[in-house]
Amino acid sequence: MGLFDRLDRRLDKLADQLGELIGPDDVRAHVELGHAYLTAGNLEGASRELSAALGLRPDHARALYLLGMVHEKRGDRPGARDLYVQAGLRESFVEPHLALGHLSLTDGDLDAAAESYRHALDQGGDLDARAEAYRGLGLAHLRAGRFDRAVRELRKAVATAPDDPTAQTLLGRALLGKGDLDTARLCLERATRKEPAPPEAWAALGEVLAALGRKSDAEQAFRAALAGIAASPVGPELAESEVAARLGLAKLDRDAGRLEDARIGALAALERSPSHLGLLVELGQTARLLGTPEVALEAFDRALAGEVPQTGRRALSDPRPLLSEALSLSLASGHDERAEGYARALLERRSDDPSARAALALAALKDGDVERADSELALAANAGSSIEHHLARAQVALARADRSAALSELRYAAQLAPSDPRPRSRYAALFARVDPPAGDVPALLAAAHRLASSSPELSELAPALGRLRESLDRPLVVTVMGEFNAGKSTFVNAFLGEEVAPMGVTPTTATVNLLKYGAERKGRVHYHDERTRELAWADVPAFLKGLRDDEAKQIRLVELLYPLETLQRINVVDTPGLNSIHAEHEEVARRYIEEADAVIWLFSVDQAAKASEGEALDRIATQGRKVLGVVNKIDRADESERAQIIQHIQRSLGSRLETIVPVSARAALAARKSGDAA
Repeated sequence: MGLFDRLDRRLDKLADQLGELIGPDDVRAHVELGHAYLTAGNLEGASRELSAALGLRPDHARALYLLGMVHEKRGDRPGARDLYVQAGLRESFVEPHLALGHLSLTDGDLDAAAESYRHALDQGGDLDARAEAYRGLGLAHLRAGRFDRAVRELRKAVATAPDDPTAQTLLGRALLGKGDLDTARLCLERATRKEPAPPEAWAALGEVLAALGRKSDAEQAFRAALAGIAASPVGPELAESEVAARLGLAKLDRDAGRLEDARIGALAALERSPSHLGLLVELGQTARLLGTPEVALEAFDRALAGEVPQTGRRALSDPRPLLSEALSLSLASGHDERAEGYARALLERRSDDPSARAALALAALKDGDVERADSELALAANAGSSIEHHLARAQVALARADRSAALSELRYAAQLAPSDPRPRSRYAALFARVDPPAGDVPALLAAAHRLASSSPELSELAPALGRLRESLDRPLVVTVMGEFNAGKSTFVNAFLGEEVAPMGVTPTTATVNLLKYGAERKGRVHYHDERTRELAWADVPAFLKGLRDDEAKQIRLVELLYPLETLQRINVVDTPGLNSIHAEHEEVARRYIEEADAVIWLFSVDQAAKASEGEALDRIATQGRKVLGVVNKIDRADESERAQIIQHIQRSLGSRLETIVPVSARAALAARKSGDAA
């Protein structure tokens, strides 16, 4: 209920009591006329008549009270307070104390508000007055963070006025503050069943549901709050609930990974409440995840410097978690001066924080004071480990030219925070100072193998590094598959840049062909019965195209040797079409899938993602191979058709493919042969 709604309600209640006024008829007449003017909104007339009544009887309690309401409606809060205090001197007159309580609440003087509401209860009054006093007293305790007291008083308010949704809402908020989520939910659900449901109840219910993990229901509650607020006159309570609802939605968006939506939501709420601590923290955390540390740190600074808002929860009653988050972010993003400030503020509250000591050690190193840096780190030696502590110890070790100790500290840091790239990147940079350059992969692997073999902490990596060194001696194996007529041989030739793979072979005689490096061009035919046959290069196309079906079935593999530098690094397996492969060739193809470092699956643009292709890709997936999807003959489709075809493949087979690339192998081969790089 808004301020002036409360005033008008008190006026209505007072109308029935005016007949009890004791005093001369002219005093009574001035009071009644002043009340009538006040009810009609004529503040000048009301002030004139009530002042006349007080001129005749200065201690007239109800005239004082009514004139206080005139001053309150005019915005003269100090004048209203003085008049309410004078009116409250009369025994059994509860209204001035309720008015004083409301004034103190809106001024933020919570102790004075509680005292006024207690005085109102001492005066007695009817059930409505007592319900309002209990509700106000509970709200004062709620805003002060005294949740146990708030629950006690608000339970009395609900018992006195069971149909009051405002009391139910406040009780739900107090229970939320206490951590009694299930009881809070029941109270707030009762409040939202009223017609119309208070937006404040919906906003608080959203917070409770979010805390219970019911995120979808929480989002609906927050949106119901915003819808109710949009249909209501704007007041302080509604503005607070709007901020709470927008903050709740921003948190839900952040948790769901919708970071840009979370950022926009937090900024929209900050327009309503620029100094709201919860919103500033939320904006900072979202900005951190978005990779904008400057924006995040600015928001954290504003929150750390801000006042506690009148929200019923002290957002920063303990600033240490936010200081720690800001410290970690500033250190990770290289904002060392800011880090030093956060560290000093944190150490005022927790003297042995290892990350804070690390920040001060780095500041000392920057000044060239290695001894002071060592001293700072020693102060936190018994406080546990942190990645910042080990990173700083590594820096100090380097300042002392102790490379071995620095490497050890960086290894500890990497173990503490496996997802943080800093320990590994610094380790690599330190390693690169004395070992081969990054471009020399064999030399780097050899050095890494030596280091692992000589370091107890890394010894378990030595066998794997040895196998990696050996793997560099053999070419990468790429197996090309797809249905017949997808253009596999043309694609292989475009891939290599020369016509190595025979093209135009019929589906019934297609063989498994292995393209590999040879000092001279020739073919080598391997039969199932272990026979081999050498072919001159010029005879290979005629041999393959002239094979009969029964002859093709006897061939296990055809090797095509070619003096092409690319083939020293890559062996390409050109398999027959999936829809034409002989049983005799299937086992060979399966073996090359198992041995392949990568599989390329060629789709034809005019018949992509057939059921048979899906079945074959499923079989490949069971062998743990990565598959690149290539859509060939893309020049046969216009731009819109290409997009539809790729979307169709993505929907049908996308889970089996690493990615999908559209090409025209024939055009690419022609371009490479002509030297047209573009």
